[in-house]
Amino acid sequence: MARALGLTAVLALVLGGGACDRRPAPAAVPVEVGGWPRERVVAPATSDPAPLFEPLALDLAPGSPHLVAVRLEVGSGAVDCVVSRAGAELARRRVARLGDDLVVLPVRALDGPGATFAVRQAKGTGPLDVAIRSVTLYSVTADTAASTAAGLADAFERETGRAGDPAVENLVANADFAADDEVRGTPEDWFAYVDTRFDATAHSLEVAGTPPPGRPLVATGPVPVEAGRRYRAVARVAVSRGGVVFRAVDFDELETVAATEAILPAPDGSERSLEFTVPPGCRAIRLRFDAAASGEPTELDLSTVQMEALPQAAPEAKAP
Repeated sequence: MARALGLTAVLALVLGGGACDRRPAPAAVPVEVGGWPRERVVAPATSDPAPLFEPLALDLAPGSPHLVAVRLEVGSGAVDCVVSRAGAELARRRVARLGDDLVVLPVRALDGPGATFAVRQAKGTGPLDVAIRSVTLYSVTADTAASTAAGLADAFERETGRAGDPAVENLVANADFAADDEVRGTPEDWFAYVDTRFDATAHSLEVAGTPPPGRPLVATGPVPVEAGRRYRAVARVAVSRGGVVFRAVDFDELETVAATEAILPAPDGSERSLEFTVPPGCRAIRLRFDAAASGEPTELDLSTVQMEALPQAAPEAKAP
């Protein structure tokens, strides 16, 4: 089973190990780190990186590389998981994928104590809602780091059905709408056929108007995909007027690969998801938000649009 672990590419550089293989790693005794708030942390948007709690001391074995495995659940916004010592960062990962997640940070061998782990609210990513479930240390060697990380990701995938520690969390470019296309006046890498306005405080995109026949209200640019692979797309939509259909279409926008029922006005909005297998010959997917009724004025807020590749099934062993 092919894997694009977020840390595989850097393990060889940081820890000196080779490429990830499928050989079982020697048993690594996990050490769970305690001391962070177990309750969910909710915070307003911030323009400055803000720590969620005091940095936690990591009891690293001198002279040994380590993996720091973090289980967390993001409801909104984003956090940075950071390992540092004496003010110097040793590893950092940005986490914005909604729901249960796993990230693994590689830490090179150190010659003494003083390493800490911190979780910081990422600036400019909107209101935060996150829970840190566990932080676990694994002492590894250069030869076992990659296979140990792969084992952690495999276990996460079996439990949750989603990729563990992915190289790319969200395949949608400019998913938070923050980068603006100054020529078209719409978010960069997006296409809009009605008026849009980015709310920097809420980190959402306000969409309002009546699109031309056959055109969406707003849509992503093409997202490269693999034919035959399964993907999941998630959108948080608050409709205030009319109705909206969340749709995944092929590159030429001729075939609907998956679509929701009409999303109607609701006080707190709703989260909708699509799971689909990319049809043969399709190399890119666009995510569209269409008016449920042609010619009907529609108003909505988009706060989250994400798309991820789902784990591939391991190939069946050939009969001898």
